[in-house]
Amino acid sequence: MEAELVVSCIESLRGELSITQACAWLGVQRSTYYRWKSRKKNMNESNIVERIRELYSQHKFRYGYRKITALLRLEQQQMNHKRVQRIMQREQLQCRVKK
Repeated sequence: MEAELVVSCIESLRGELSITQACAWLGVQRSTYYRWKSRKKNMNESNIVERIRELYSQHKFRYGYRKITALLRLEQQQMNHKRVQRIMQREQLQCRVKK
């Protein structure tokens, strides 16, 4: 089943059934439902890349993936440093090093 479909179905059944019962009825673990629900709240990939580019240029190309990750976490966006690093490598956003 698709994650968005399961989350919307359980949300619609929420008043009639408990979340545990709805998950059991759909054959989905409760923890999986909550993970999919929280993932839905996170930004999609294009917004993340755009925000990383903004932070990168705002700080004059001096920050690497660790600092960008810390800035994203300050904005209340749970972001894994590995994901930020992959995005920055893919987009060729590399920190300029002073000599």
